Formats: sequence, C-alpha cells, structure tokens
Amino acid sequence: MHNPDRTLSDLLAEIQKLQARVADLERAEAERTQAFSSLQNREAYLRSAIEAAGAVAYFLDYRTGTYVFLSSGIEDLTGYAEGELTHSRFLDMIQEEILLGGLRGLSHEEAVRKLVRGEENVWRAEYRIRTRTGEEKWLDNGAVQVPDEQGTVVASIGLLWDISPRKRAEQNLQNSERKYRSLFNSMISGFALHEMVCDETGRICDCRFLEVNPAFESVMELKASEVVGKTMTEVFPDLEDTWIEHYNQAACSETPTRFEVYCKDLNKYFEAMAYSPESGRFATIITDITERRNLEEQLRQAHKMEAVGQLAGGIAHDFNNLLTGILGNLSLAQIRASSDIMDYLTNAEEAADRAASLVRQLLAFSRKSQVQFKRVNLNALVEETHRLARETIDRRIEIGLLTEPDLPDILADASQINSVLMNLCLNARDAIEEIMHGRKWPERRNDRFRITIETSTVRIDQRYCNGHSEGRPGLFVMLSVTDNGSGMDLETRRRVFEPFFTTKDIGKGTGLGLATSYGIIHQHNGWINAYSEPGLGTTFRIYFPAAPGMVEEVEMETVRDIRGGNETILLVDDEELIRDLGQSILERMGYTVLLASDGNEGLRVYHRERKRIDLTILDLSMPYLSGQEVLEQILAVDPNARIIISSGYSENGYVHSPSKSGIVEYIAKPYRPDELAKVVRDILDR
Repeated sequence: MHNPDRTLSDLLAEIQKLQARVADLERAEAERTQAFSSLQNREAYLRSAIEAAGAVAYFLDYRTGTYVFLSSGIEDLTGYAEGELTHSRFLDMIQEEILLGGLRGLSHEEAVRKLVRGEENVWRAEYRIRTRTGEEKWLDNGAVQVPDEQGTVVASIGLLWDISPRKRAEQNLQNSERKYRSLFNSMISGFALHEMVCDETGRICDCRFLEVNPAFESVMELKASEVVGKTMTEVFPDLEDTWIEHYNQAACSETPTRFEVYCKDLNKYFEAMAYSPESGRFATIITDITERRNLEEQLRQAHKMEAVGQLAGGIAHDFNNLLTGILGNLSLAQIRASSDIMDYLTNAEEAADRAASLVRQLLAFSRKSQVQFKRVNLNALVEETHRLARETIDRRIEIGLLTEPDLPDILADASQINSVLMNLCLNARDAIEEIMHGRKWPERRNDRFRITIETSTVRIDQRYCNGHSEGRPGLFVMLSVTDNGSGMDLETRRRVFEPFFTTKDIGKGTGLGLATSYGIIHQHNGWINAYSEPGLGTTFRIYFPAAPGMVEEVEMETVRDIRGGNETILLVDDEELIRDLGQSILERMGYTVLLASDGNEGLRVYHRERKRIDLTILDLSMPYLSGQEVLEQILAVDPNARIIISSGYSENGYVHSPSKSGIVEYIAKPYRPDELAKVVRDILDR
C-alpha cells in the first residue's frame, strides 16, 4: 500500500540497498564457484598423486561396513571393482596380518580395541591377501581414524600399496641369509669377521672380533662369548706380530692373503686366509694344520734319517775295507815285531777294533748289517737283559719288569734286540744319574728312581696311524723302557735318533747308541717313539709286528665283550686326536662324554657339572695345569671322586705317592678301545 509519507529519496535509497545486496550475492556465488573449482582441481591433483604413487585411497565407514570412496586401481589391486568391494569381503581376502607401529605385537582384536578407546589413532599393517583371481599379494595399509562430534571413531581414511615385489625381495634375502648362515655354521674351517683398529698413522695395530663361527670356537678352543667384542691382543696376549703384518697386507690388497702362523697361546699352527670384504673390516678363514705340520716334520725326519743312513752305510762299507787292511797288516807286523814295539802295535790294534765296532753300529743304523731272523719270544729276551742290567746298574736305581703272559712271538735277531734294550736301559741310567749327582734338577736328588721294562700286545688301528706317520694297522708286540730321570726338551727329542748327536759330556758317548737302535728296529719292520718331559722322565716305546701265524693264536678281548653303561664321564686331554678317540669309544658304550682341552677348562667343566660326573679321565701332561694338579684339586673338592690318569708315559716308570682318597686308576697311551672300556667299567663298578 502506498505510503504517502515516503519520499522519492527514500525509495531511491531502498533501491540502492537492494542493488548492493544483489552484488554481494553475485560475488559470493562467484567465490563459491571458484572455490569449488579449486577443490576439484586439488582433488584431481591428489588423485593423480595417489595414482602416481601406485596407491589406492579409501574412505571406510565403520557403521555401514562400506567404502564411501575408493580410488581407481582397486580392481587391479584386489580383483574387485569399486562398487563390489565391501569391508567384510576385504577381511575375507586376508591370509596373514602383520601389525606395525604402535600396534606391533598385538592381536587383531586387541588392536581394534585400542583404536576404539582412542589410545591409538593410526592403523599400520601389512596383509598377505588372496585376490579374487586367486593371486597372492602383499599390501601395506596406513589409515587415520575419523571421529564424529562426540569423539566416537566412526570411519577411517587411508592408503593401500602393493608391496609384493618388496616382500619377495625380503624373502629372497632371508633365504640367502639362511643359506649363508647355514654355510657359516657348518664350515669345517674357522671363520672370523674383524673390525680394524688403527693407530694414529692409519696403520692397523689390532683388530676387534665382530663374529665367529662354531668351527672357530672349536679350532681356537674358545667360546664366541669370550671373543666377540674383544681385540686380538686381548684374546691372545702372546700373539706374534706376523698376524697383524699379514692383516695389514690383506687390508691394502684387493686379493686375499694366505699365510701360515704359529699361535703360542694355543701351541698350534694355523693356515689363514685374510681378505677385506669392505672398508674397515676384513674376514679370516683359519684351519688348524698342527697335525699336518707334525706329520710333515715326522716325514722330513724320516727322509733325513734315511739319507743319513745311506751315507753312513756307504762310509761304513769303505771304512770296513780300510780296517781290513789295517788290522791285517797289524797282525803281520806283530809276528815280526820286537818286544819294544809290540805294545805300540797292540794299542793300534785295539784302536782299530774300536773303529770296527763303530762301523758295525753305522751298518746297523743304515740297516745294512747282516741279521738272522728267527721266531723269538720277547719276554725271554727281556728277562735276560733285565738280569744283566741289574748286575750293571747302580743298586739305588730300581729296575722293574712287567711282561704280558702269552706274548706273541716276533721275527728278530735276538742279539740285536738285546743290544737295543741294553742301550735304552743304560741311557735311562745316565738320565737318572744326572739327577742323583745333582747336575740337573737338584731338588729331586732324594727321589726314588726307577727304570721299568714292559712288554704287551697292542692292536694298532687307523686312528693311531693318522697321528704317527710310521705306524700301520695290525697286531704288534710293544716293548717299552721308562725312567723318571732328567727327561728331554722338544729340540732334543727331535734329534735324539740322529747319528753322532749326544747330550753327554765329551768322551762319555759316541752319539750312535739310539741311532743304531733306530736302524735295528726299522730293519725289524718296527718303529720307535719317544715320550719325554724335562724333569719328569722318558718313555721309549718300540713296536714289532707279531710273527706270521701268531695273530690267530692271540685272543684279544673286544669292546663287545665289555659291559657299557649310562654314566657321565669327563675326558680332559690337550690332544684333539685322543679326545676324539676317547669320546668315540665311550659313546659307543652308551656313556655321556664331556670334553675339556686343558686343565683349567677341565676344572671349570668339573665344577659346573660336578653333580652329574661319575668319572674323570685326566691326561698327565697338559698346558696351564697338569693332570696331577687337576687330580689334587678334584680330590680336595670330592675325596670320593673316581679318576683315571692317562699318559704317554708308563705308569710303572714313575714313583707315585699313594692316593689317600678317591679311586684312582691308570691307563697308558696309546690304548686300545677294549683297554679303555675295561678300565672305565672296572672303576665305575667299585
């Protein structure tokens, strides 16, 4: 209705206001249109980025179990199109679920509860799924939880990635790791990975152990826990500088470096190959070649003795011709000589006779002397020599005789075997008199001294031959002479059978006694071994083959004839060959065997396993702690302990203090399986 009070100016103002309002609405619409276009562009950019990343974006409504949004690529990923895939169908596809991040280690239900309670906002997981077409894939899922106005989680927005190539690569890497780890653990040679430790000049001065394999533990007689993280010099304080020099060479070279070294701490020789797989690190492959070096040394010694024997035989032959002429002419001269020169001729003849005796010894050493082999009973020869030795040697020295009844015969020249045995007895006497007269080990002057002659039947097996180059399998008659005299060091033992080598004073020995014995024994198809330690004494063992036809006559008790058991036995010996032999024998008898490679380790094992150890077998001579010291410490802890002392020496060659406690027995090396089994069963049954 027209208002007469409104003026024209009022109407014009109203029209202007309406025009301004229309303009505002038009601007707002334009801004909304622009914003919508910008949002569409951003959505397109985001969708392109997701697709470029190979991911599938989704918006999942937990209330309906439906995907409100799924980006393109879901069908390639799962085999289901966008409208076909529901959350329950996706869950059915999952074959394996690995939760990650803050959900790691939880079950699926526990993880869901954690999200519902708001304790975690991000879902991270890997799925192994089977697609609609049956193909197996691995997916990575990362999602953020979406709450409603009340804070209740009602949805999630996330991304799915196909990580199948990565998972296959990881599986291949794991398979490769398992393969090489298996190789690493099953290697026969020791393997160690080191980290270089350099001085201020950048030169390697040490190296730190990062990892070692089981073979390294065995070869080095150390546990990985005792090595890893420590430097070489911490583990081996007396390490030779040559090790580090070779490692420096390996670090500076692109090719592996191979070398042989001696480890004083272990008294072993090693062959090592070092190479640098990466900067700052290098690896070492180590093989224990101690046994090989010992066999090579024995072979070199045998070749040297053979060469010297051939030389001695040739010289002796020429000397025999000369001596024949000398002695013949002396005899003729004596017929016509006057009394004033007869004494000179007689002295010359005696000197020539002594020279002839030396020649005969050289011929015996070279195995070129004439021998007459007959079937001989060694016990009869030993008893004859024992009577002669008793009349010759100082009465203060006891001479024991231990012969095995029903000993097989040997084929031998009786006079030569008597000569060998007498020579060994006189050498034993000389070694004892060095102590009796105070020239060596004066603190032992008041000891009881004893020489023991023994005979026994032994069956040599291949295991023994592996450690003794001259040995061969079969039935043998063993003759041994043992004394508790001054003993020999390693260098003397190595040269003891060389011609003209002697440790006696000038004029007291020709150096041909043991060399001659060596030649005679080899001429009888036998061999001789020497076992000795300075200050303890010496044992010589000689092995003669049993005469043909006698093998069947000797009934050897076998392991099958001896009852075994289920007891636990601790075997302590520094020789790996002996440990392996003892373990093999005892485990075949049903026993449980614990091993230790020296006295210290033996005591550690004994204290740790004391309640289950029924018997301990101790080597007499070992590094760090001797068998005697270990014996005393065990008996101090357990006066009723059962112990067997095992040694390369003869039990009867030493004067033992009677044991005041425990049950202590003795077995001599090398022992036959039946001998060890019998002693073990006997002591366990007491």
